[in-house]
Amino acid sequence: MRGGKLCIGIFLSCLLGTGIPLGIGLKVLSDRLPESSAVAPTPPAKVAPVYPAVLTGRPSVELGDFILSTMPDKEKRSSREDGWAWVWQSEAQHIAWSAELGPSANATERVGVMRIHVLDEIATELRETNQELGWDITLSASGNPKFGVEKIEFSPHDCFGIWNGACTFETLPSLAKVGITAHLQCIQRSVSGENATYLIHRDDKEDRLLSWEVTGGSGGYSQNWWVEPYSVEALSADCGEQDNSPLPEDIEMSSSNQPDIERYQAMANEALKALSARAAETKGKHCTVRLVMDRWGASLPVIDVSRAGNDVPLCDDVLKVLEKEQWPESLSQTATVFEVTVGT
Repeated sequence: MRGGKLCIGIFLSCLLGTGIPLGIGLKVLSDRLPESSAVAPTPPAKVAPVYPAVLTGRPSVELGDFILSTMPDKEKRSSREDGWAWVWQSEAQHIAWSAELGPSANATERVGVMRIHVLDEIATELRETNQELGWDITLSASGNPKFGVEKIEFSPHDCFGIWNGACTFETLPSLAKVGITAHLQCIQRSVSGENATYLIHRDDKEDRLLSWEVTGGSGGYSQNWWVEPYSVEALSADCGEQDNSPLPEDIEMSSSNQPDIERYQAMANEALKALSARAAETKGKHCTVRLVMDRWGASLPVIDVSRAGNDVPLCDDVLKVLEKEQWPESLSQTATVFEVTVGT
């Protein structure tokens, strides 16, 4: 993971699911980049000590509601590629912003901590007692800060290991709870975690890209999320590195595995036959999906449908079919990269 970007590799096996056991021109910015709708706080399910202590007495917010707050109302934006003002959620009761690391001290970053729960579950840390663990939040801009925030990152505070509980969460059900639909753009699953990027949508909101990274191993797992405005460049940065990512030493890629490519493509085309027939009736819509098969088959460690021009609903249907397939072991004993296109 580099700076919140998705770095996809090819790994040995897959984990299922999405929660495994992540003062500079403020007046100008405020005028240029209006805020999104406010979050509706929800009292935490249980009254317990909170760490950091600055969050004590503050309300807790459902993860889906928080992510919804990052999606601007459509009528307030001219483009879904716009970012956020530095004053975004500055008055939110569930967030304690740092005075020292605000825009006046660092032109590219603003940090804070907040209270988040996910379908009534909370992250915890064993200190004097088993305490609720707050979440870190960072607003950042890699370019000129006068143009506003480019990315919002958030995760349970230093959550990893035996002293912490619930460091990873099922994100999609929380999104569905607030009416957000999530369209998979790319995903990589491995024994050490999961990286995923989704296009998130609600009819009254601007689209956003939501990504998360789950990392860990025998000692536990941690998860980090980030939201960005939708753009071809952002999607390419999050998903496009799959093509050139280094492979683990014990997986060997070969250019001579054409028999595997042809076999896997034939299987995919057969599975997608009915869907392809329906798509042919609608001209101009297509979905090209890039797939990586490890040498053992069975499941797909890497899926990428982020190509420009892909029809999002059609790709949703394509992935539902391909995820159900049981893929055979590689004949060449190497990882195999192949593509399938549905539609015209």
